Amino acid sequence: MKKLFGIIATIFTVSVLSACSNTENETQDSSETGQESASSALKAEDTEKFGKALVVYFSMPETDKPENMTEEEENSAVVIDGKVLGNTQYVAQTIRDQVGAEIFRIEPEKPYPTDHEELVDLASKEQEEKARPALKEQVANIAEYDTIFLGYPNWWGDGNRGRLFCQSR
Repeated sequence: MKKLFGIIATIFTVSVLSACSNTENETQDSSETGQESASSALKAEDTEKFGKALVVYFSMPETDKPENMTEEEENSAVVIDGKVLGNTQYVAQTIRDQVGAEIFRIEPEKPYPTDHEELVDLASKEQEEKARPALKEQVANIAEYDTIFLGYPNWWGDGNRGRLFCQSR
């Protein structure tokens, strides 16, 4: 299941990166398939089209322990080499690696609880109140970036695990 998520995340990442592209009529060898196609879609020269890029993301894995995870924890995390990453964190790091972007994790000043029920209750309350929690840090000079990828979970949306947006100048 986690391998399937990794493949889907990679395909999603390549799709997003292609959608953000300013290059028209790019072609790809039709003999490429599956993972080869996804990994070769972004060659070194392709990363130049994003200019100075930044990946900004929010991710909330509910545990940092990969052993004996609950169903909720498994649904919000990917385990890579024994390290627990949130789904959005995993996709953000994949984009960073593909385009050579800098990365910035959005973190609230007051950390969120990792207990699933507590987290859901707090997030629901914040949503009702249209709260905007103070951030631990901010991007120093966002104007210096040519391309910004923004990723975040979509807890009460349309069933998607998260969202990723890309804005290029």
